[in-house]
Amino acid sequence: MWIAGKVVSILVIGIMVVLGFDGYFSIRRDIALFDTGMRRDARLLGDGMRRLLADVWESRGQDRAMEVVELVNAGEHRLEVRWVWLDGASETRYRPHVPAKRLAFVKDGETLSIEWVDPSHERFLCTYVPVTIGQRRGALEMSESFDRRENHVRRSLLKLAILFFVLLLSGTGLAVVVGVSFVGRPLAMLVDKTREVGEGNLSPPKLQLPGEFGRVATAFDEMCTKLSAARDAREAETAAKVAAIEQLRHADRLVTVGQLASGVAHELGTPLNVVLGLAAQLSSGDFPSAQVKENARIIKTQTERMTSIIHQLLDFSRRRTPNRAVVALPVVVSEALRVLSPEARQRGATLSLSEGPELDVMIDAAQIQQVVSNLVVNAIQAMSEGGDVRVSVEEVPVSRPERPGAAPGNYACISVEDEGGGIAADDLPHIFDPFFTTKEVGAGTGLGLSISYGIVQEHGGWISVETTPGAGSTFRVFLPMEPDA
Repeated sequence: MWIAGKVVSILVIGIMVVLGFDGYFSIRRDIALFDTGMRRDARLLGDGMRRLLADVWESRGQDRAMEVVELVNAGEHRLEVRWVWLDGASETRYRPHVPAKRLAFVKDGETLSIEWVDPSHERFLCTYVPVTIGQRRGALEMSESFDRRENHVRRSLLKLAILFFVLLLSGTGLAVVVGVSFVGRPLAMLVDKTREVGEGNLSPPKLQLPGEFGRVATAFDEMCTKLSAARDAREAETAAKVAAIEQLRHADRLVTVGQLASGVAHELGTPLNVVLGLAAQLSSGDFPSAQVKENARIIKTQTERMTSIIHQLLDFSRRRTPNRAVVALPVVVSEALRVLSPEARQRGATLSLSEGPELDVMIDAAQIQQVVSNLVVNAIQAMSEGGDVRVSVEEVPVSRPERPGAAPGNYACISVEDEGGGIAADDLPHIFDPFFTTKEVGAGTGLGLSISYGIVQEHGGWISVETTPGAGSTFRVFLPMEPDA
């Protein structure tokens, strides 16, 4: 509708501008023709009367000559003919309308036309034909009003205005008809179908539209067909990917179950064998009391080891919700190091804590102590010949958190740095996997880092690792200053 309206409006305005220019120049041409005709008629009448009037004046006198002038006025209504004296007549009726000083330079035989406005503001064209009578200079004054010309101009302007009005109405009607029939309805159908496509309906509209809109509708049909085919292909591809992912997840679950079974069998197998062997020896009754006590002590130690493994498995499989409270993080870390100091001294390792300003965070103190203990124990065990384990607690700004969805800002950071042999590049991607360990058989369960990773994740943080083979490793625990919502 608006497109047709704009097009028709431009055409109508263009035609109106052309008609306006044409009307303007036509009116100017008519005015020029009127002026030329008025001057021509006055000159022809004046030239004809000049000789007639001179002859009558000489043969029959002034009065008869004036009668001839009156007879001309009686037969001609457009032109008013008068006799005037150019040398200053005393009688008003013989004075020219135009001031005498403007006629002072009129020569004999020269006709002069001058525009004149009377006291009522009516415009006239006065034509003077000089006639010499004896010693006096007179003239025939022929005056004609411009009313006829101005009436013609007004009629022309009225016709032009009517033409403009008719053209405007016809253009508006044409815009409405063309807009509704040939533009508005087809465009509305295309808009409706476009909305349907936006809502997911990709069935081709099969619109039967005229002209250029028909080509647009055909292209629209082709687009809908291609989009529908692409959507079907995408859905089929997505379904295939989902099926493949489910298969991979199933395979991954089988691998995890296998690793879990293997780890449990490996970790519990050795102490169970020891317990079974010692129990079989005790049942024979051939051991002295001292040996019985020693075997009982070994059985107790292996049983405690199996209990510890089972507890770790339970912690791994049944994560409890952290019981958070605002605590001083350096105090939590310091308590964990105090508990581990005897084991560190036994292995020839030294523990040092670098504390920054007081740092209060909302955490589960027991769980974070467990994380710090696991990391420090791993650091001690990584140094076979002893060394320094440097622990620090500080607040650090993080612009790009490693945890997906975590916001940039300040985080509490616990760093544990050792002087061990580092982590091999092949082992680094698996260090947080359950039951993965590089320690000797019986030295670890492979669950410590996995449990620590899960605890930190539940607190809304993450653990990063930097390692250099032969130069040690640094584990950093990042905890948000405020808990996740």
